[in-house]
Amino acid sequence: MVYFKSYGKYGYRQIVESNVNMAQLFASFINDNVVLLAPVHLNTVCFSLTNENLISDFVNKMNATGKVFVISTFYNRKKGRRAAFVNYRTTAADIDFAKTEMLQILTEL
Repeated sequence: MVYFKSYGKYGYRQIVESNVNMAQLFASFINDNVVLLAPVHLNTVCFSLTNENLISDFVNKMNATGKVFVISTFYNRKKGRRAAFVNYRTTAADIDFAKTEMLQILTEL
């Protein structure tokens, strides 16, 4: 309960807004190799690769780096990946880092 009192309504509002902003920033990464599976309304981005045959290799290589982890999801019967932003300390620099790592893996596939 102390945790809730320490931030207050205004603090929680800032945390939620920041996570939504980070999700929208991440979603702006969508390019020729990546497709958005659903609109981004809150803090979660569901995406896939345009070439679905590369998804398993992409996930394995990405998670093997130990730097950025992606998890599986299904949306409208499509296999994809989900990025959920829940840490209030996530910054635009973190998003840029994740995008750079993803692009590196995509060029290797």
